[in-house]
Amino acid sequence: MDNEAMQNLVNDYASELGVLHSNLVIERANNRALKTQLDKAKQELKELKDKQDTTKED
Repeated sequence: MDNEAMQNLVNDYASELGVLHSNLVIERANNRALKTQLDKAKQELKELKDKQDTTKED
């Protein structure tokens, strides 16, 4: 394999690595956003259950 072919492979690898890193950053951000939404939904559900329990006691 000549130097040009080797350099092309290295460039392709570096480019793909950059894409994978970008995708990872995006997925981590999405995961954080989804976790925040899930935590909020859990809190709302807890509040609704507490309200329901209070209503049953009255």
